[in-house]
Amino acid sequence: MWLWFPSSEKQEKLEAIRQKLYAQMQQRVDDEDERTLRAMEEGEERRAREDAAKEAKMRQAYHEISEHRHDHVSIPDSLCVASTFRILISLGPE
Repeated sequence: MWLWFPSSEKQEKLEAIRQKLYAQMQQRVDDEDERTLRAMEEGEERRAREDAAKEAKMRQAYHEISEHRHDHVSIPDSLCVASTFRILISLGPE
C-alpha cells in the first residue's frame, strides 16, 4: 500500500527520523567516549598501584639487604675510623 504525504508533512517526518538517528549515533559516540575514558582511568590506577607495590617491594628488599649487611658483615678494626685515629694518636706528632 502506498501512502502519500504532502511534501511538508513528509519533510517533517524525515526530519524527525533524521534527528532520532542523529541522537542515537551521538549517544553511541558519547558511550564510546565514556568507555574509553573509564578504561584509561582504570589503566592509570592499575599502573599506579603496581608502581606503589613495586616501590614497596624494592624498599623492603633494600631494608633486608641493609639489615643483612649490618648483622653479618663486620668492618675490620684496621678499616675503622676510630681505630685509625687511635693509631695516629699513639704514634704521636712526627
